[in-house]
Amino acid sequence: MIVGDAKVVKGLLATFEVDWAASGFEETRETMKGSTEVEPKPNAKASRALAKEMPPLKTTLKKASSKRSQKAWPGLSGARNLKST
Repeated sequence: MIVGDAKVVKGLLATFEVDWAASGFEETRETMKGSTEVEPKPNAKASRALAKEMPPLKTTLKKASSKRSQKAWPGLSGARNLKST
C-alpha cells in the first residue's frame, strides 16, 4: 500500500500495533518456543526396522486397485486372465 499522507500512515501504524497486541501473537510465540522439544532423529537401525514393518507400496497399490475395480465392474472378475492387444 502506498500512502503519501503522514497522518494516514501514523493512523494505520497505530491501528496495526493495537491489533497486533490484541491478537496475543507474542505470548503465543513465547509459549510455543518454551514448550517445543527437539524430536530425536531416527537412526539407521530404526529406519530399517520401520521399512521391514511396512508392506511394499506396489503390493498395497495393486490390492487397492483390484478392490476398486471389482466394486466398479463386478462382472469382470475373470478379465485378469485376458491378454492385452
